Amino acid sequence: MHVSLRRRFLTVMLSVFSMAWIAATAGIYLDSFHETAELLDAELRRTASVVMGMSLHELEEELLSRGTRTLDIAGYENVVTSAEAKIAFQVWLANGQLAVRTDNAPLTPLPSTTGGFVDSAVGNEYWRVYALVDARTGITVRVGEHESVRHKMSSDVAFRTVLSLMVIVPIIGLMTWIGVGRAMEPLGRLTDQVARRQPHDFSAVGLKGSPREIEPLINALNRLFTCLKLAFENTRRFTADAAHELRTPLSAMAVQTDVAILATDEEVRATALNYLKKSIRDMTQLVHQLLTLARWDGNVIDLHRCLLNLAETVHAVVSKLEDQARARDIRLTVTVSAEPLLLADETAIHLVVRNLLDNAIRYTPVGGQVSVEVNVVAGYATLHVADTGPGIAPEQRERLFQRFYRAGRSDGGGSGLGLSITQRCIELHQGTIEIDSADGGGLAVTVYLPLPKTGIGGRPSAKS
Repeated sequence: MHVSLRRRFLTVMLSVFSMAWIAATAGIYLDSFHETAELLDAELRRTASVVMGMSLHELEEELLSRGTRTLDIAGYENVVTSAEAKIAFQVWLANGQLAVRTDNAPLTPLPSTTGGFVDSAVGNEYWRVYALVDARTGITVRVGEHESVRHKMSSDVAFRTVLSLMVIVPIIGLMTWIGVGRAMEPLGRLTDQVARRQPHDFSAVGLKGSPREIEPLINALNRLFTCLKLAFENTRRFTADAAHELRTPLSAMAVQTDVAILATDEEVRATALNYLKKSIRDMTQLVHQLLTLARWDGNVIDLHRCLLNLAETVHAVVSKLEDQARARDIRLTVTVSAEPLLLADETAIHLVVRNLLDNAIRYTPVGGQVSVEVNVVAGYATLHVADTGPGIAPEQRERLFQRFYRAGRSDGGGSGLGLSITQRCIELHQGTIEIDSADGGGLAVTVYLPLPKTGIGGRPSAKS
């Protein structure tokens, strides 16, 4: 199941926003509730102060002159109206007589302390009461509100505040959706650019206008395209070279086959058949080398590494090539100065040793000498193969590793693939190969292969 990157971004962003919004809403709701309660308390104090001022005025100018002990509630209508009949108050004289009260106030005294606020029950109702006492006259004003009324007012104010925040939620969600979509547009453009490419188009993907976050992806794609381009070019060149190399021997084989079929002389027929047999053998070797090169030249190499004694491998290869050297009266010597152990692929190392010795024997004239030395130099296993052949000019040595290149030594036969295969096998083991002139005027080849404990560090020079 494919996970949508857009959906993942939206899920994370909206989840974080939702949690922050819930926390902020809860805080704003509680803060609004608390602020509203303080405003209602302030209204109670203000009402108490107004009622106290009116009561003192009535007592001094009217109450004492008439001798009555009650006050007319009509004089307090403005106070009641301003509070919208939600605030109740009582005015008590110093002798405990109720002088005036609102219709919604109880006959019994509202509970209070000596000045200040108190929450208490009167009957089945809970009140928030503020009491104000005049020290000179002893008059007490008690102002109160039902808790249910206060709670409803505070809740309404807090809810209206939160409701305004809820309108913002879909707006932010829509803006987030649009923003994520625009942020993903470069990936969409990159996808379209790659999808529109032709199979053999390995040009680099443009970085212009791309976000910094996807630049590593584009750089990785460009490196991949470069590798693919190189691989396709190598394959095309290899196919063209192989076809060229196969065309000549196949043509010669066809000619010799016609000669053998049409010949009336047994000697001519025998000569043609012998040439055809040799051509088939050479063709078999060429095809085998092509298949080997195709195996070792792949992008993904399956090396079966094991501990390998290089000296034993050399002795095994020499024993198989002794007859070939003896047939040409070539003296083949092996010197083992050390027996290095390699962590390597046995088939690949065997192929390296065989190709180097086979080339040396092939191009060494009759009666010559081929020497092989195994040693350890500065943490590297070394294989040194020298012959007494004609050698190769220094300017031609770099081309020896090119496929199908024979450096004018076609007298020795071969396909020109041996050293290419050898070099590839050595590279797969993080080693190197060097070509120089031998002491006897021939060619000297030295192979450096890292020992397991040294890794692939710096390689010593051939003169070490």
